Amino acid sequence: MSPPEAPASPATVADPEPPAPGAERTTDTAASPVIRAESVSIPTPAWGTALAVDDAETVVAELVDEDGLADEDGAARATPTTATGGIPIPDPAPPRPAVLGWLAMLLAVATAVLHGVAVSQATEHASASATVLAWIAIGCSIAAVALGILAAAIRSGRTVGITAAVIGLFANPWVLLQILTLFGR
Repeated sequence: MSPPEAPASPATVADPEPPAPGAERTTDTAASPVIRAESVSIPTPAWGTALAVDDAETVVAELVDEDGLADEDGAARATPTTATGGIPIPDPAPPRPAVLGWLAMLLAVATAVLHGVAVSQATEHASASATVLAWIAIGCSIAAVALGILAAAIRSGRTVGITAAVIGLFANPWVLLQILTLFGR
């Protein structure tokens, strides 16, 4: 069986237009296409006529302050807008102090410590104090989760607040009991 023969030369297409006087005739190949185009005027609805390259006239526009955004000296200031709709983008609010997020973190850590002490008391057969500490840990956990979510929502220590909410959730004695029971079966 013999190998297939390669084409002798690339496919060529003759130039459909006759060459200008004194110019050489060109041949387009499939490997290097030549694109011929001519300028086309496109009417624009704003001016009613097409703008062409030959127009040397300068278009002058006047800024009119219809929305009250001019500075004191009357110069219009730019308003930030979206790329698609032209709707003004509000300035981002300045970050708030992270006090709420750190308070939630303090409660989450207190929950974990209280839970640890409650387990320690339970192993020493002091069930009354262990029960009280566990209920206090549950209350601290609920407060930590609520404050953590609030801190994240109002941007008052967002990262710390989310972390505190997760720690507070998993340090909750009842939630931890349910998780360990689920995996212990």
